[in-house]
Amino acid sequence: MNNKVLLLGNGINRLSNEYSWSDLLDELIKVTGTSEVITYREEKPFTLIYEEIYLRTLKHLRSKKLSLKEEIRAFDKDNTIYSWVDLFLMNDVHILGLALDYTEIDLWWLMIFKERLKKESGFLYGDTMYYKFYPHILDKKEEAKLSIIESFGVNVIKKNVGMNYENAEDAYDEFINKFPKGG
Repeated sequence: MNNKVLLLGNGINRLSNEYSWSDLLDELIKVTGTSEVITYREEKPFTLIYEEIYLRTLKHLRSKKLSLKEEIRAFDKDNTIYSWVDLFLMNDVHILGLALDYTEIDLWWLMIFKERLKKESGFLYGDTMYYKFYPHILDKKEEAKLSIIESFGVNVIKKNVGMNYENAEDAYDEFINKFPKGG
């Protein structure tokens, strides 16, 4: 297979001040009526607040037909269904706009598993590239995280986009123009 896969995170929203993760979560809390049960919001990672909203809404509504999440499927030319896990393992994956927070355990596990498969089986699984756009300097916590990611065989490409992400748009444009075209 070895197609090119783009895993695009919410970081691209830094280009627009119109709608942030915080805005999205506020809207979800409002729509789901969970404002009274979602507490300590400022102390929680965005990804886990989203899951909390989802699960508390299911509990509150006592319904399993909540459309906050939609199933994502990928098809090849023969309409064979592959899971996103298959796509991640078998193809070259370019990760952009994700903080890769430690709460994103599924992605951490996949990076580890992919590298182990490569080392233990010798099979040529796809490569993984992580594009880290950062504001001016990386702190020690972020450097430590990138060090771990690199140990998983991920090629980390770092780009300083200015103190307030003022050069982020140029960085995204540069990435898009360099992104491998085709499959």
